[in-house]
Amino acid sequence: MFRAVVAAAALVATPAFAQDAPARYQVELSLVRPNLQFSSTSQIIENSPAETSLTVDGVRYEFNVNLLSVQGDGEKDQLLLESRLMRNDTELAAPRLSVMRGRVARFTLVEQDSGAIEITLSPLLP
Repeated sequence: MFRAVVAAAALVATPAFAQDAPARYQVELSLVRPNLQFSSTSQIIENSPAETSLTVDGVRYEFNVNLLSVQGDGEKDQLLLESRLMRNDTELAAPRLSVMRGRVARFTLVEQDSGAIEITLSPLLP
């Protein structure tokens, strides 16, 4: 049975690469097991959907994501990450995270006795 534990839902803050935040980001899906790491990446443009997937030992992991601009006073530096993580046909998580524009965000799910699944959103240079 799969048990998901939010190991790190906190945003990992790193400096922006440029004064104006990039509109393109990289989404990385990683399956981390003892002594092994498998990963898949995709690029996402703000206000557009993206998908990345990974198949390991016949098990398919799929990550669908939308990166949306947050509207409102004083929120121009925020983005909303809406996502869905699937293993085969089973939904593992559907996190909605508020992230700072131009910063790295990371979400980790720990699988009982089999490692972790990490999702990382990183800005790309303009």
